[in-house]
Amino acid sequence: MPNVFIGTSGFSYHHWRGNFYPQDLPQNEWFLYYTKYFDTVEINTTFYRQIKKETFIKWRKIAGQNFVFALKGNRFITHIKKLKNCQKEVERFFEVAKGLETQVSLFSKTRAKVSVKSKQNTHLLSELPIRNINTKSKLSLTTGQYFSKRMSSTSLNVVLWQLPPGMAFDKFRLKKFLAILPETFRHAFEFRNKSWRTEEAFSLLRKFNAVVVFQDYPDWPMTEEVTADFVYLRFHGRTSLYSSCYTKKELSLWAEKIKKWLGQGKDVYAYFNNDALGYAVENAQTLKKIMFKKEILSHLFVTLTWLIIITLLRWNWHLPAGRQVGDLIWLCLGGLLGTYLFDLDHFLYLLFIYPHELTSQRFQRLLEQKRFKEAFFLVNQTASERIRLPFHNALFQIINFVLCFFVLTSTDNLFVKGLVMAMSLHLLKDEIGEILGGQKERLKRWLFWQLKFEISFEGQKIYLIVMVLIFLVLNWLLI
Repeated sequence: MPNVFIGTSGFSYHHWRGNFYPQDLPQNEWFLYYTKYFDTVEINTTFYRQIKKETFIKWRKIAGQNFVFALKGNRFITHIKKLKNCQKEVERFFEVAKGLETQVSLFSKTRAKVSVKSKQNTHLLSELPIRNINTKSKLSLTTGQYFSKRMSSTSLNVVLWQLPPGMAFDKFRLKKFLAILPETFRHAFEFRNKSWRTEEAFSLLRKFNAVVVFQDYPDWPMTEEVTADFVYLRFHGRTSLYSSCYTKKELSLWAEKIKKWLGQGKDVYAYFNNDALGYAVENAQTLKKIMFKKEILSHLFVTLTWLIIITLLRWNWHLPAGRQVGDLIWLCLGGLLGTYLFDLDHFLYLLFIYPHELTSQRFQRLLEQKRFKEAFFLVNQTASERIRLPFHNALFQIINFVLCFFVLTSTDNLFVKGLVMAMSLHLLKDEIGEILGGQKERLKRWLFWQLKFEISFEGQKIYLIVMVLIFLVLNWLLI
């Protein structure tokens, strides 16, 4: 399941004291405080000097197993060596970076020395015990468990390779450098020379599952060429380098893009580097809130619009009076509850169905820390990424429509009627949103996951039209 990680470039800034960190908080507790609000950070210090492995181990212990680190590659590799003849330096860099690993790597191979087995073969062998290549001693771990642990832990950490402005595109050099990079980290390249904006460079990055950074700063022609199974964003300041504050409108546009990439199955990393005047924390928190609020408000807006229409039609375009006011209140209460009751399956997914997924573990950690608002935000932030939900599927939709017919024809309780109808409206809204957004593949994954056969896009549209017609008939019964 794709994840989104939003944080800042660095966390140890003295001018954040009073703006983010409490005035009386000791500096050695800043990182712990930071991890209470963010689940990722981009470390710039590694660009200037080598951090001790013990420091990384300490940070991992403080941050916990699910916290994601993005390390900036050392400038000796990128600016002095310029990616050439630097295998020893790369090995030294990652030997120290091992301190961040959340699981012990069973293989220490580079891209040049190992070929990744196909997902099909991995799946077929998922229940077989694996052995250590050197000792041949059996390990109490299956191949499926190994690949699951490996891909859900260290592989989510990223190394950012920022190349100097004077370094022009060199296909042969980039290819050799990519080949020596370990697969225990993801890799992102921030180009500062426009000659790298070429299909040759993008093609090489795709081959090694590395990305070109989408960097937002003045006078730079930002690309949005997706070259891997993740996206890496850096916000340096739109109007003034490192010192301008992003507007809510600008962040809203980025939130829509992030949702689109998540819908395509891509993990998204977003880091704010506009820290000169302390805007980085504010903008990062705002972006997280925007993604949360849009999903919440969109369902609320649709439900309120539906309730207004039903009210006008049921009471003949007149405002209800007397006892009718009470009926209206019960209808609205049922409708509002039904709007969000349908999302109960997201909680079931995170807590009971797939509790070992990374997002599930992040959610459980927030609950343990009693950070309920952030936990609720995480549920909604990642709602569109989950499939195999017990309520969000075609089978339950049909069952729910049968339940609606039974309720509408057998009881006068407007609270229950509003409840079941709002649940139906919630799912219809999600389906129509996917179709209008061109996300037919994603719709097929979560709506028809129980089907044993493939359903075409035309079939999806026909199904949706039928569901809309049934919903209109049920509304006629309600009116």
